[in-house]
Amino acid sequence: MIACPACAADNPDGSRFCNQCGARLGDSPAPSAARAGYTPRHLVDRVLKDRSAMIGERKRVTVLFADIKGSTRLAEQAGVEAWHAILDRFFGLLAHAVHRYEGTINQYTGDGVMALFGAPIAHEDHAQRACHAALEMQAAVRGFADELRLERGLNLTLRVGLNTGEVVVGRIGDDLRMDYTAQGATVNLAARMEQICEPGQVYLSRASAIQVEGAFALRSLGATRVSGVEQAVEVFALEGRGEHGSRLARRLADGVAPFFGREAELARLQACMAEAASGFGRVVALTGAAGIGKSRLCHEFLASAEKRGVRVHRAAASPYARHQPMAAPRALYLSRIGCEVGADPEDVRRCIESDLPESVRNRPGALAFAMEFAGVGKPGELNETLAASLRDSMMSLLAHYLPKVTEPQILLFEDVQHLDELTLDFVCQLAEAVAGTPTLLLLSWRADAAPGKLLEMGETLTLGPLDGGALKRLAAASLGSDASVGPLVARIAERSGGNPFFVEEAVTALAETGQLAGSPGAYRLVKAVDQLPIPDSVHALIAARIDRLPESHKAWLQAASVVGADFDAALLAVVSEGTDDAASALDALECAGFLQSSGGNGRRFAQPLLREVAYGMQLESRRARMHARLAEALEARCGNNPVQGSARSIAEHWALAGNWARAGQWNLHAARWFAARDTRVTAEQYRQALEHLDRAPFSPEVRRLRIAARAGLIRQAQFTLLDEDSVNRAYAEARALAEECGDPLCAAELSISYGADQLQRGRAELAAKLVEEGVRLCPDDQRAAVAARFRLPILLSFGSIGRLREGIELANWASGDAWLTGPVELENTLSRGFVSIQFAWGGELQRGRDDLDAALRLAERDGRIASWMHGLRVEMAWFSGNLDGVLEEADRAVEQADVVATAYFRALALRGRGQALTLLGRHEEAIRTLRESLPLTSRGAGAFQFRAHHRAVLAEALLGAGHIDEAAQEAQAAVANAQASGAKLWELRAWIALLALPAEVLDDAAAQAGFARAYELARTMSARGVEPRLDECAALRLRDHAERTRALEAVAQGYERIGAFAHARRVRARHP
Repeated sequence: MIACPACAADNPDGSRFCNQCGARLGDSPAPSAARAGYTPRHLVDRVLKDRSAMIGERKRVTVLFADIKGSTRLAEQAGVEAWHAILDRFFGLLAHAVHRYEGTINQYTGDGVMALFGAPIAHEDHAQRACHAALEMQAAVRGFADELRLERGLNLTLRVGLNTGEVVVGRIGDDLRMDYTAQGATVNLAARMEQICEPGQVYLSRASAIQVEGAFALRSLGATRVSGVEQAVEVFALEGRGEHGSRLARRLADGVAPFFGREAELARLQACMAEAASGFGRVVALTGAAGIGKSRLCHEFLASAEKRGVRVHRAAASPYARHQPMAAPRALYLSRIGCEVGADPEDVRRCIESDLPESVRNRPGALAFAMEFAGVGKPGELNETLAASLRDSMMSLLAHYLPKVTEPQILLFEDVQHLDELTLDFVCQLAEAVAGTPTLLLLSWRADAAPGKLLEMGETLTLGPLDGGALKRLAAASLGSDASVGPLVARIAERSGGNPFFVEEAVTALAETGQLAGSPGAYRLVKAVDQLPIPDSVHALIAARIDRLPESHKAWLQAASVVGADFDAALLAVVSEGTDDAASALDALECAGFLQSSGGNGRRFAQPLLREVAYGMQLESRRARMHARLAEALEARCGNNPVQGSARSIAEHWALAGNWARAGQWNLHAARWFAARDTRVTAEQYRQALEHLDRAPFSPEVRRLRIAARAGLIRQAQFTLLDEDSVNRAYAEARALAEECGDPLCAAELSISYGADQLQRGRAELAAKLVEEGVRLCPDDQRAAVAARFRLPILLSFGSIGRLREGIELANWASGDAWLTGPVELENTLSRGFVSIQFAWGGELQRGRDDLDAALRLAERDGRIASWMHGLRVEMAWFSGNLDGVLEEADRAVEQADVVATAYFRALALRGRGQALTLLGRHEEAIRTLRESLPLTSRGAGAFQFRAHHRAVLAEALLGAGHIDEAAQEAQAAVANAQASGAKLWELRAWIALLALPAEVLDDAAAQAGFARAYELARTMSARGVEPRLDECAALRLRDHAERTRALEAVAQGYERIGAFAHARRVRARHP
């Protein structure tokens, strides 16, 4: 074969002009010229059209290093002039191999080259291209070495190293010379692969081997220590081309390529085959995005057809088709005459002679042309002038010959988008020739590269994204049935965006990174998967698709990736560095399947991975500039009133812009907004604020914000289970900072925050003391704002120690009493919701119910955490005796707590459900619920401050079920827990549970002491709401019937005075 010096296409020996571009063929261009300007013009033109390649970007590529082993010794043996000529020839051979597969020679290294595949022109198969080039350059150099050995006695050998990974490619000058650089560990490891390579061999890293496994024959050499790399690197030797040309072929060979979700399309193809078999001939095109399942559908269809006796002839266009014109029709022709590509040439010649119709064979030069077309021609057999005159007529004859059969057949052309113009013209002729034959011509191409000439020549089946159910079945089949991989199924299916290839590659990537163990279809999870990786094969496919976009469209897409998965045109215009019309570019991107409309001016990425790849392709410096512009635009939009989590987004953009102070400031805004809505996000934002502010340059304002971040993290400890040592460390750090700045406002927030933490650790008295100190530390002009912000911790701490009235007075002193006496609004929703149950304790049931109902309606409308308010409705039922809807309220509390997913709110909700079941007489169910959730109230578990209350409710359930001894144990433990923590409110609640026990387990002396303590607590706390219940417990211990009857009537009247009419009716009905 002769390589064209202009386009690098291969041509038959003896050709004078290139079959591809028409250039004159002759000697290869002078190697020295090739080295002076080492990128062919057709690649230069493609690269220079790509602005991102000109300014630099991040790429996943395969890097190739090749050099001569022992070049210094060889140079001495050859002499200066001869060695220069040898190098020129040598470099020409290497450049030809690289450019044939659209690689770029990055630099000459004296006695070798460094080349990139996948940059600046992105290719989804960059690793395979590099392997093809490596094998070809080894073959070419071996031939050259044979000449040198015979002519000069020189033993020249080549060694080649490959590695695949991410690089940063630098600016390209207009001549594409040495100022185009790739940097990073990927390049270094490729160089190491070359340095350890045996002469005449090609060595690959594992990263490259993974990408080409099956398509090439590899031999593992084991792991070896490589200079500059910490861990041992597994090395592979490239030994030739493999059995399986694609990942699908490999999966099919392994029996792990399940077929899901294309039943309708398969049925349509079978119907078209039936029509064709009747002699009507059909042309059907499958189109869709890369990886959407075209090849898998073709395989399933062809397999079913072959089972029915239908002959099938296959051909696939290669991505390198421009160098091999008519290769796909040649494969079809050989299959049609019963031969295979690569068969013995003499066997092929005999098949052609016997198969070619006599009328064609008798035409001058026709047989020789057929031989040449099939790749088995002999030198001098075909006159060039005659060949040129026969070309059109012979191609027409071939197009009519292929479908002309008596039995049904299928002719498959896959990946038509790769065809060169000459072959595409032939396929058009073939499509016209199918009419009136029993042939189905099946074509496939990618939706973003449709060949216009074929669009109107048959039926088109467009494959859209697979539905969620099919994707989950595919993911489940790929992963296996082990319980450990179950949670991955939905995650992988959702992330794939409807693309089955992405599902399969994601599973493969998890196995290759060691997170899954086992075999395809039978994996188990061995390492946690925090974030699903983008497989290199998927990344390469998407990156190549993005790089095929017009430069302006690519720029808009990358700018959109900075804005987010969903974005609007106005924000995009602020961020983008593009100068052309955004609307038309976005419309084009939507038509191309990159974006989708999301209503109004909104757009979203059609697939999550599209955004990730588009974002990752850009240099960090460029992204940082856009993030900064976006953050400023978002700030201007929301001002100082962030809504719906906008502050969180602003903080993220400032962090990605590298402005740590502003990022931390907006993290704090976000934390405060989420505080009443999502405790997990709140804690996350405080952590991020701490991280960002500690990285920010020092200033007095940054110091103040650092204190606020630590104070916020301390307040969230009960929701995040932050251990006490971490809390104390954060407190000490913040206190030192507060002492440095001398700001009383900072000290006040810190004291209140630490008090809130101490409450949940069972130190109620200390908690109230710290909270009060914090409030009183506030400057006069700041006190009201601080009290409004921290009113709930004030009420919780004072309420827990039985001094709620003092807590209310402290809040009123700091900010006035409008929050308590005025209407329920967003500002006081949570405070009024909490105080509502305190009204019940104080005997104002109706006021408590009204406030709770108003607060709950407003909280749910504003998206705030309301599970605990539903739990308070259950508590309100305990006070009032009205059980209407009590279990439904408890179930809502549990449902909402599960969404929040913190031990704190889950403990409250499950206690409420246990209490509701107890009130309804379903005691065994209540016991199970309360016992299962009791660990959530253990020390350090988040809800420790409510342990006494939880055990008191459990004691009541046990008593109702008749487990009297166990009830006594739980009630006594509840009292002890409350006394140890100083929580007088919960101590009183525990005494109520204990004093309800019968005399056989609580003797009179113990009861008398208990009643004395309980009444004292009730009196101290003005807890009129529980006095009738204490009176009821005392009345039931009276042995004289008449005395008991009179006492119980007084109890009923006591219930009526506080509005607990249902309890009054219950007492009178049970003890008439």
